[in-house]
Amino acid sequence: MNRTFVIQSTLLDGELRYTYNGAGFLIGFHVEAEISAEALTKVLQNLPLTQSQFNVLVESRRKAGTLKSVIELKEIYDFHRFYAAYPRKVAKADAQKAFAKLKDFEQVKATEQIKAYKKQCDKDKVSYLYPATYLNSRRWDDE
Repeated sequence: MNRTFVIQSTLLDGELRYTYNGAGFLIGFHVEAEISAEALTKVLQNLPLTQSQFNVLVESRRKAGTLKSVIELKEIYDFHRFYAAYPRKVAKADAQKAFAKLKDFEQVKATEQIKAYKKQCDKDKVSYLYPATYLNSRRWDDE
């Protein structure tokens, strides 16, 4: 079974995606970030070819304070999953456009935080935002 990890770093604006096969070897690498040729060269020179090397890389970035987040994509997070979980079913086309603009790790976080968002709205006795507004205003990042 393949495992895919998405890393966000303070050193770049975007994400790096690493995919490892069942034996722990790198089979895919994707950059979705604004990155200079010099920085990309450095990333490629230090590319973790095994999952154990990846774990060392993550730990070193964590210790250096340059790791924003690392997420394992265990499932595909698509719009239909997001919309099914969201408590207000309005302006679906607008929500789909907003969801498509998000990076993979943002789609995961936006979907996973719906329960906490719903709970907070219920506690505060406020209406749920339109789903596109929830996405565009990054409400999944609220404390």
